[in-house]
Amino acid sequence: MRTALSLLLLTIASVSLHAETGSAEYPVKGVVTRVIADRGIVVVKHEEIPGVMRAMTMAFQVEAETIAQLSAGQALLGRIERQGRNWHLFSVKLLGSPKTKTP
Repeated sequence: MRTALSLLLLTIASVSLHAETGSAEYPVKGVVTRVIADRGIVVVKHEEIPGVMRAMTMAFQVEAETIAQLSAGQALLGRIERQGRNWHLFSVKLLGSPKTKTP
């Protein structure tokens, strides 16, 4: 019983420390669907991130130097991290050139 309680307290302390530092980052792979440069936002249709979220299309905050490289249709690999209420995309690697629609 004492061991279980100690383990529970250690787990709670670890989760609290993790939440305070916000240091969890996850790999992401997807395709840019929209760039909103003036707001520092890129919308990405991404694959499932196991244990974190299902595949979906969502908005990410992005640094200005990264957003300048992105365009709709661009496939990418990157890392995401939750900071407060927002998810941030960083360490972006572009995969090929943007896909364009053909008439």
